[in-house]
Amino acid sequence: MTYSFDTPEKRQGSFVSTIFRLETIDSTNEYLKRLIRNKEINHGTVVLTKHQNLGRGQMGTSWQDEHGKSVLMSLVLRRPPLKIDRQFVLNMSICLSVFDAISSRVDDVSIKWPNDIMIKGKKCAGILIENILSTFWEHSIIGIGINVNNENFEGLENATSLSGVLGKKLELDEIEKDLYNFLDSRLEQLWQMKWTHILAEYHDSLFGKGVWRKYKYQGKIIEGSIQGVRESGQLVLSCRDGVYLYPNIKELIYLEK
Repeated sequence: MTYSFDTPEKRQGSFVSTIFRLETIDSTNEYLKRLIRNKEINHGTVVLTKHQNLGRGQMGTSWQDEHGKSVLMSLVLRRPPLKIDRQFVLNMSICLSVFDAISSRVDDVSIKWPNDIMIKGKKCAGILIENILSTFWEHSIIGIGINVNNENFEGLENATSLSGVLGKKLELDEIEKDLYNFLDSRLEQLWQMKWTHILAEYHDSLFGKGVWRKYKYQGKIIEGSIQGVRESGQLVLSCRDGVYLYPNIKELIYLEK
């Protein structure tokens, strides 16, 4: 496939309609932000690359990739149909899109709150959503990274890839096409305000839901069981003593069972 900003691909889709392929860039999210500032792109634009020099994860963490072995993309959406205090519902919708793309190929897939996709308890994909706000919700930039044919996980013992699980190489463009279709489907669900369906399916797919395990919260080791996630993005965690905790993103650390 041609990788050039000058030759975008057009696609018949409500939410993924224009695809720019670039060989190597700093970050797909950062690239889209620059285009938005210059007013060069529209709703439904995707930037896809073979490698990111400065790929980022949630809350400033880094995203590592091997050149040409991952799906690395960002999508811009204009004015999602949600109030700001419900923005995590968009996160749920995107997580379900990636979950759908992965679970169509392998078993034992789950969503680790807030935004990692796991296969057999190991991370295969991550999502980073950045919102641009003014007097209203202007844009959302949705970064997605999926380990497809990755083999080197040095320092990342809790990571895996689709090829590592399946024992064979996969075609990146097939994963991409499926992901675009699932994004269209899930975002259509969101735009039609079928939020209860999104919440229910996200909860059903949660990693560790209903399982007693140890966590680190506010510097203390606790034992709890995940019950669900609020629309605000807070986790609902039931503790052994009957107390419920509602951690925000990055306030809770999962410990090994």
